[in-house]
Amino acid sequence: MEKIVGVCQHYLHEGEGIDIGTFEYKGCWACLYFDWSENSPLISTKEAATQLGVSPATVKRWIRKGKLKGKLFERVRSGWNPPKKKYFVFRDGLEELLRRR
Repeated sequence: MEKIVGVCQHYLHEGEGIDIGTFEYKGCWACLYFDWSENSPLISTKEAATQLGVSPATVKRWIRKGKLKGKLFERVRSGWNPPKKKYFVFRDGLEELLRRR
């Protein structure tokens, strides 16, 4: 069973827990009705940057280079919504990098 990233209050999900697969596939990461779980396995690049003492751009570069465990989530265009892309960091990858420092 995948860990819960958060809870969606959108009418399609009605307060259900959202796992990583649903979070990515359904585009919950771009939804205004999404609330992060305290124990989420994912965190934002901004939060990771703060913990690491670097810029969010550096965090994204480290993800692309494989230095930090993370993933680019993409939502394709649907209707009038433009495509969106956003990087997220896996919490365990961040903790591992902090231990190695």
